[in-house]
Amino acid sequence: MIDIWNGKIPGYKKTDDFAPALEKYLIKDKKSRGTILIFPGGGYTHRADHEGADVARFLNENGFNAFVLHYRVAPYKFPYPLLDALRAVKYIKSKSEPWQLKRDKPAVLGFSAGGHLASMVGTNNDLYRNIYKKKLNENGFKSDQIEAESSEIEALVLSYPVITAGEFAHQGSVENLLGKSPSQKSLNLFATDKNICAETAPTFIWHTADDASVPVENTIQFSNALSNKKIDFESHIFPNGRHGLGLAADNKYVSRWTDLLLDWLEEKF
Repeated sequence: MIDIWNGKIPGYKKTDDFAPALEKYLIKDKKSRGTILIFPGGGYTHRADHEGADVARFLNENGFNAFVLHYRVAPYKFPYPLLDALRAVKYIKSKSEPWQLKRDKPAVLGFSAGGHLASMVGTNNDLYRNIYKKKLNENGFKSDQIEAESSEIEALVLSYPVITAGEFAHQGSVENLLGKSPSQKSLNLFATDKNICAETAPTFIWHTADDASVPVENTIQFSNALSNKKIDFESHIFPNGRHGLGLAADNKYVSRWTDLLLDWLEEKF
C-alpha cells in the first residue's frame, strides 16, 4: 500500500486505524501504457472488495495499468474522500516516469458511491479543486512536489453511480458523506449532475433499469447534463440486474459492459 499523503494526512484522526492508501497494479514490461484509477463503491461506509482488485486485474489483462484507491469513508465527511481522490490523481501523475506510465492524464473508474466520488473528480471543475485547496490550507498541509501536478483526468467511467441529492438520491450515501441535516449548499455540491462544466472529461456510464438501491435516474440525469453541456459520452442502460454487479461475471447480458468499455477506451483514451 502506498501512502499518498507521505505521512501528513489532512484531517486525520489519530485514533483511526485506517489511512488512505493507493494499491498499484502495474503491467511488468517496458511499454508505456494507459492508466486507470479505481474507486470501489460502498455507500461511503466501506470499499467493496469486488469493485477493486478484481477490476484492476481485469484492466491489466486488457493492457491497462491500474490503481485502487482506499479512500476515507464515514465517520469522515465531505470533503475528505474528495481530498484523497484528487491527491491520488496527482500522486499517480508524479510517478509517471519511474512507473512507466503514459504522461497524459489518467482515467478514473468508479462504482456506486465510488462512482459519485469519481464524478466529482471527473467534472474537472474548479469548484471541487478550490474546496480541495481550501481544506488543505485549513489543515496546515504544506505543499509538496506532488501538489505541483494537475488533478485533471482524461476520461471518466461510471458504473451504476450515485449522482443526485434530489428525488432519486441514495440517501445512505448522502447521509454518510454530508451528515443527517446537510445544508442546501452541501446538497448542491453533492449533486454532480449540477456541476458539470465545459472541461468535464468524456464519460462512459452504465446502469441497470431495475437497480433497487441506486435508481437508474442517477445515470439518466448525469447523461442529460452531459448532453446539455455537449460533453462526449456513451451511456448504457441494461434492463435487469441487481445493484453492485461489479464486472457482472454472474450476469451474462450485463457483463457486456466490459467489452463496450474496452471499445470506448480504445476510441477515446
